[in-house]
Amino acid sequence: IKRALAARASGGGVAPGVEVARLKAMRSLQTRFKKLCEERLGKQWNPSFERWLFSRKQESSGVDPLIPSGERVLRDPGLESELVEAGCMQTTALDISSELGRAAQVAARNVSRQTVSNTKTIKCTKIQSKERLELSAFGVKMEINVEHRDKLQALFNRFGAAAAKTTGPDQAFLRARFSLLCRYNGLQGGGFQGGGFQSAINEEVF
Repeated sequence: IKRALAARASGGGVAPGVEVARLKAMRSLQTRFKKLCEERLGKQWNPSFERWLFSRKQESSGVDPLIPSGERVLRDPGLESELVEAGCMQTTALDISSELGRAAQVAARNVSRQTVSNTKTIKCTKIQSKERLELSAFGVKMEINVEHRDKLQALFNRFGAAAAKTTGPDQAFLRARFSLLCRYNGLQGGGFQGGGFQSAINEEVF
């Protein structure tokens, strides 16, 4: 969080458009995984997806902070074992593992080439009858509790001075907050129904 709010790069060091592109790429990977594995793994496809994502990221030699890439992501022995145990043929399990690895490589490459405008205004509205706020831009909506927003505001006030000089304090904070929420959502694959690993990051983080 401190690095994101430090805003070291030009334009505030935060690129909401690129974060949205990354999030959409992660969601696309999750959708492909579900299509390939749900019939074989049943309701366990989602935690299996998160295991695949984190294990491949550990082996990644690419530069994207979320999407696995590089030669070592082309196969996942762990996923292949899960599929075989679920009744899948070894060759089919290998094909699925390889297809997902190739899809991840393409997704990471596409995000690295993004030239999305970094000047789009982030909109923020209060959700009626709830202590929650909705942030939207580039066709993506994110929600955050007011309490968490206040904690992030305090952090931004301490570390976000450079970004505030570039775009003004209000919009700079919105851009940083929206980007952070996109990145956080992407950590679990871009879905809102995580497989369980995301629960390790509790509210004390905020």
